[in-house]
Amino acid sequence: MSPENIIANNKCRSYTYFSHRVLLQDTQNNTAIIH
Repeated sequence: MSPENIIANNKCRSYTYFSHRVLLQDTQNNTAIIH
């Protein structure tokens, strides 16, 4: 793997993790609003 691929892979992974966290937060907020 070239360094460029590794950097792109890490960016993609952290972006996925970040959007998952945001999604999780939104779900918790919605749940809090519903209850």
